[in-house]
Amino acid sequence: LVLTADVGSGKTTLLQALVTSLDQDVHLCLLNNPILHRDEFFSYIAKKLALEWDGNKAMFLIAFDRFLKQCYQKGERVLLIFDEAHVLPVDLLEEIRLLSNLEEKGQDVLSIFLVGQPELNERMSDDRLLPLRQRIGIRFHLKRFSLEETRQYILFRLRHAGARHLNIFAEDAIATIHKVSQGTPRLINIIC
Repeated sequence: LVLTADVGSGKTTLLQALVTSLDQDVHLCLLNNPILHRDEFFSYIAKKLALEWDGNKAMFLIAFDRFLKQCYQKGERVLLIFDEAHVLPVDLLEEIRLLSNLEEKGQDVLSIFLVGQPELNERMSDDRLLPLRQRIGIRFHLKRFSLEETRQYILFRLRHAGARHLNIFAEDAIATIHKVSQGTPRLINIIC
């Protein structure tokens, strides 16, 4: 899955909601600072999934493959989420694709989410990443809020904050908030 959105559009908030909703049978590795060297990348994944890591990629791949098979036998799933994926170097994007090769046909144990700013699509247009692009089953881009969505978002946040009166902002104020924020949730929050 590839999820893109502009800065401040709620990608991280969506990921947090996803993580809190996961069942116990999902093994999660969430990497939200992906500027790593290859060995650091594998070390991080190994630590998050409680796999052995001695600096040897071959041994990691064997352990990861064994882990996927054990998860399949137990009816468990593995979810790798790479937030800020637009800064991932091409070589690490290729490593991610190669990890997906370990899953045997029909297992459906491993899911990989790449989440980032729209530049992620540009980065993935590199010819070397054609095999990765072909594996992407779902692409989604979060758009900025329309004026009506901005109004509904403000009302939702007021309710969530416990406001007794929801008419705190006049229609003209909501229109101005939308115009200044350009429908970006983070900016709507700051302005309000």
